[in-house]
Amino acid sequence: MVGILKIKRCVIISISILSLLMQTVLLAACSRTETTDQGGSGTGEDIVTEDPDASASGEVDAGAAQPEDSRPEDEYEIEESLLTQEEAEALIEPLIQWAGLYMIGSMEKHETFDDALKLQMAGVTVAYGYLPEISSDIVMAEEVEGVWDAAPEGYLYASPEKIQAAEERLFGETVHTIPVMDDLTGTGKLCMNDGEGGMLVKAGDWGLASPRGEIVSIENMGGILNMVTVSYVLYDHEEDKVSEELGWVEYLVQGTEESGQTPKIIDMNIQVFYVNQESYLYENWKNDAMEWVSDGYSLMLPGNWEQRVHIYQADGADNFICSAAASENYTGVLFTIVRLQRGAAIEAPDYEILGENAAGVYIVMFPTDVQVDPDDGYAAREYMDLTNYTEEILSTFQMR
Repeated sequence: MVGILKIKRCVIISISILSLLMQTVLLAACSRTETTDQGGSGTGEDIVTEDPDASASGEVDAGAAQPEDSRPEDEYEIEESLLTQEEAEALIEPLIQWAGLYMIGSMEKHETFDDALKLQMAGVTVAYGYLPEISSDIVMAEEVEGVWDAAPEGYLYASPEKIQAAEERLFGETVHTIPVMDDLTGTGKLCMNDGEGGMLVKAGDWGLASPRGEIVSIENMGGILNMVTVSYVLYDHEEDKVSEELGWVEYLVQGTEESGQTPKIIDMNIQVFYVNQESYLYENWKNDAMEWVSDGYSLMLPGNWEQRVHIYQADGADNFICSAAASENYTGVLFTIVRLQRGAAIEAPDYEILGENAAGVYIVMFPTDVQVDPDDGYAAREYMDLTNYTEEILSTFQMR
């Protein structure tokens, strides 16, 4: 019996040794052909994975397994053009002040990446010292002699030369159009053009809360193009926490193919979350307001509604429409004012009574379904902005 067990043990040991030898041969063979996915390197080059034991035993010739590089030369350029975190930060961080002011509504909004927006960005960045190599010797506008008859007080002055240097730094080019000179007396605007390529920027500080920006992603769009997404917040330093979500900006950045060159911003997409409710108060827009008169009542409308809203009358109702939101499938209705007979049942699902006289009862009805294409970013922002005025506009309702 013992002899039989010894024979069986020998057979088992022999089989185990044979199995290990087979595994070694298979591993050595696989190591010559196995490739590793590099997660988007885009080169198509095979990467050899070696078995340490096989290399030590001389089973695999690592030198023979590495072919000469067969990648096209331009694929090296694609790989080298990827924007680094440091390069993105150096380009984007100087724009935090501008982004904060833009998102809280202190400056004129722009729908396209035009020269006026570039000038605005460069002017604010220079005036507030966010490009130290360019921003030296910034002075107050009233101290500049021979430029204006009466420069407004409280404005920093960024000369055309400094503006152009900032534009080159940020966008890789200068703005070629010379802007028309703004009215420099009593406007209160944060940024004003001096008519010669320079800019006046209102001085001030944020107090206990100031904007912060954080790069949340850097996505290579192919070649030397990169999308840098930055999230902006208003940070309360006294409470040591975020007090407001301001929005985000997608910067389309053109990287570089050689070290030492500077990336540049070639396009932008801006999404603003912050709503400054005070800016919609009637007190803050009444000086530019226009009166709209119907048969039995009147309203005061913001001056900036003239080109953005159209009003049409149908079936005794006055419909106030956001022009940008009205399309084939969406009506863009902001609100509707209608006069009903006294004592009549009101069947509108969402309404308010504005006033009543001998002629009847005036009510305002609000839409209960979607009025704007949610995939149309501009129309959605425009509709929301106009909606924020509604309460103050209706507060000016007067029966005639």
